[in-house]
Amino acid sequence: MRVGLLAGALLLVPAPALAHAFKSGAGAWEAFVEGTAVVLAWPPTLIAMLAMGILAGLWRPRETGPRDGMVRIWPFLILGQVAGLLLSAATLPALGWAPHLVGLLTTLAAALAPGRLPAMVKALAFATGLAVLAGALDGHPLGSLDIAVYAGILFGANLGVAIAAGLVTLALDQWEKPWIAIGFRVLASWGAAILILQSAFEARY
Repeated sequence: MRVGLLAGALLLVPAPALAHAFKSGAGAWEAFVEGTAVVLAWPPTLIAMLAMGILAGLWRPRETGPRDGMVRIWPFLILGQVAGLLLSAATLPALGWAPHLVGLLTTLAAALAPGRLPAMVKALAFATGLAVLAGALDGHPLGSLDIAVYAGILFGANLGVAIAAGLVTLALDQWEKPWIAIGFRVLASWGAAILILQSAFEARY
């Protein structure tokens, strides 16, 4: 209930004026690196991706089967990214808050109920893909950037989730200790706290 009220309040606040000013005339490699850096350097997109990776890594679809949560959520993540790319054409003011809202929901899901509702995990994967792309492209209508920038953003948006999920899966497969999973859940809760502080800071400006 409180999360829903916070989400509604954020949607009523003007989007943060932090749209990234991409360099014009940069080479393909520089544009690719810049696009990748945008999603990895902005806290809301980074935390949203890491939280999704933690949630995917903690999700074990079958109790005796492999930890293949990342493989299962990846199609939904990519579909969300495509939706976010297309949604950037609408240039909606609230898109700048999408990573904050989705990231907060995902961090709370990873901290409180990792893998308990498979449909929720897949829905959050779709939402994360959409929010990260829409947030990174906020203020830049579809087609206004170099194709290498879009490629870099997509690469970074997948890399952040995959690395987090891979680290969680590797740790849990290597050491079957309950405290390891608890530790990742605590990290996710810290992500939620950081996002709340980040949102409060950006809402002031």
